[in-house]
Amino acid sequence: MEGLIISGTGLLGSRLAALSDYDFTYRSGDPGPDRERAHRLDLRDLAALRSLLIERRPRVVILSAAMTDVDMCEEEREEALRVNYEAPAVAAEAVRSYGGYLVFISTDYVFDGLRGNYREEDPTSPVNFYGRTKEMAERRVEASGARHAIVRTSALFGGGSRRKDFVLWAYGRLREGGELAVVDQVVSPTPASYLARAVLEIAERELEGIIHVAGREPMSRAEMALRIKERFGLGGSVRVVDSVPGWRARRPRNSSLSVERADALLRNRPPSFEEGLGELEEASLG
Repeated sequence: MEGLIISGTGLLGSRLAALSDYDFTYRSGDPGPDRERAHRLDLRDLAALRSLLIERRPRVVILSAAMTDVDMCEEEREEALRVNYEAPAVAAEAVRSYGGYLVFISTDYVFDGLRGNYREEDPTSPVNFYGRTKEMAERRVEASGARHAIVRTSALFGGGSRRKDFVLWAYGRLREGGELAVVDQVVSPTPASYLARAVLEIAERELEGIIHVAGREPMSRAEMALRIKERFGLGGSVRVVDSVPGWRARRPRNSSLSVERADALLRNRPPSFEEGLGELEEASLG
């Protein structure tokens, strides 16, 4: 098997599957017209994950699946550990055993958010349990001996999944004329389509080490919402708040990523927020 995407149904995974001929995993439902490439897998079943990799021996494994609901991770810690830490550990060991190559998708939430513009070599210090599980997984992948790349990204957007990302949520609320209450948090908004292209390039070239692959503009969520409002001529209003009712996990105040390494290393160079919105408009909002 040339490559395997675990899984190929989320915001990033679906784009990886569409842009490549790699096989992919899915948890439930109908995998669609590409079912000949599809393998049913529940990532919580570590034995099944190990068996799939050892039996199929994909040259490249892209592990994009994760439990990404930050508040859910705070409450359901056992499941968060299993999906976000134990599964990557099993995948890394399996890939190492047959000499494959692993791309592990991580997050800006491994940083504490005290200063932003984090570089690959900066020390990690997550402020919530989700970030902690991803930090643990990074260290396990690095210690596994498998050839690998760790790709950290930030504030992914682009639609096409069951959960709306921040950009689509903001677009919908503003189009309805509603008020957006957004936290004063700075991120590096990243189009899912760009991240997929960059990850596939990394996999094709089998680059190694940590690479920050994100949008090139650090931006507060309030500024993102205002840029969306202006670009699409929407109504509504934007209000900055200290916190959102119902949040159970802390968020880093400024987890933006430096993308200098990706900018110098990759053919797929980090895009601006406007470029990402333009691509989204053509694909989903036109």
